[in-house]
Amino acid sequence: MTALDPPEHPLEPVVGARSGVAGLGGPFRALRHRDYALFWSAALVSQTGSWMQNLTVPFVVHRATGSTAWIGFASFCQYFPAFVLSPIGGMLADRVPRKTVTLLSNVIGMTGAAALALAWRDGQAGPWTTAGLVSLVGMATGLGLPAWQSLMPSLVPPDLLQNAVTLNSAQFNAARAFGPALGGVVLARWGPSSAFTINAVSYVAVIGAVLATRVGPATNRAQRREGPVAQLRSGFAYARRHRAVMVAVALVFAVAALGSPVIPFVTVFASDEFGVSRAAYGWLYACLGIGAVAAALTLATVGESIARSRQATFAGIAYCAALVVFGCAPWYWLGVVAMLAVGFGYLSTVNALNTAIQLLVDDDYRGRCLALYAMAITGGFPLGSWAQGQVAQVVGVRATVVGAASLLLVVLVAVARDQGVRTLDDHANAPSGAGAERHVRVAPVTSQSSPR
Repeated sequence: MTALDPPEHPLEPVVGARSGVAGLGGPFRALRHRDYALFWSAALVSQTGSWMQNLTVPFVVHRATGSTAWIGFASFCQYFPAFVLSPIGGMLADRVPRKTVTLLSNVIGMTGAAALALAWRDGQAGPWTTAGLVSLVGMATGLGLPAWQSLMPSLVPPDLLQNAVTLNSAQFNAARAFGPALGGVVLARWGPSSAFTINAVSYVAVIGAVLATRVGPATNRAQRREGPVAQLRSGFAYARRHRAVMVAVALVFAVAALGSPVIPFVTVFASDEFGVSRAAYGWLYACLGIGAVAAALTLATVGESIARSRQATFAGIAYCAALVVFGCAPWYWLGVVAMLAVGFGYLSTVNALNTAIQLLVDDDYRGRCLALYAMAITGGFPLGSWAQGQVAQVVGVRATVVGAASLLLVVLVAVARDQGVRTLDDHANAPSGAGAERHVRVAPVTSQSSPR
């Protein structure tokens, strides 16, 4: 994300040759690096399984209860533990080897998914059992997400960091397209237990990738000498001193709380509003990922020429407009088109916010700053899902989605008028020696860990 020409990075030719994919270029430049390519591929498999589960959970809860409030509560249970544990995950990411944190989080996630599969196979699962087990998966997310995000600058040279972040978003959202589409077919033919089983098995890809990489400790001795509580306090104090970090965290919280709850409501639109089959439900859900992949590929090609403040503002407004269209859509196929636009707008917005944080923070504080970002998402989404689920019980899902999107638009316009969003472009706010450039000078490019 900082501008060093490729020849100025002494390790790039060596790593590119070792990767075996040195010929890749254009929007896929970061995949020249062996460990990044390995984890990108493993994450694609693993996240595909996760999105199969994300599609299946609201389906089984809605079938068991017929309640939008229960759907919102199940989403709350899946994501709120991640909100609670993200600060601990961020502290661990800055304190102990990130490979260890990632392995632990994936083992916990695999255990939760396997337990869901067994419960539904044996016919023992109800809404409370499902909510409890998805909470375990949420715990794994909270512990592991900051460690993975913190490793991004060490996967590639600094001039390829933005490309790596964008490709990571493409991978995540490609899985969001493949997973629901595959999940809809699996649900229709074999039922929920098979979908949960596939997700449990998919964790093996990331665990294997973690074990296969050459990863150093990558921890800071000063951080290890500092007590855990003091380390958390110093990380939050660091974030508060940098307005761009706080603006990015606030905006992604608004997007997560007001815009993202449309995701669990897709099952309600499919069954109650559009009256389509399970497979069609899967494709409707998959359109979120397809639109996001299109956005990621576009940004990987031209994103570096767009100011992050402009990208976040205009993409956010387009995201709100797409949500309104989806909420009002009288026909399934208009809903499909709107979902494509929702995915495109969402990815474009959060990509700008995530990239800004990656660019501006010092690596010694990266895990904790990204933990704040993760908290905003994993806290905003369950709180928004729970609240909107309650509102939808009274006014209906259409009015709820449209109202929340309108409120999000008000927030985006207010931040844009206050000029706070412009700090996303302000490298002067970064501390001396901050960001990826400083880190890459002292850490090997091959140091990395796992997504998920």
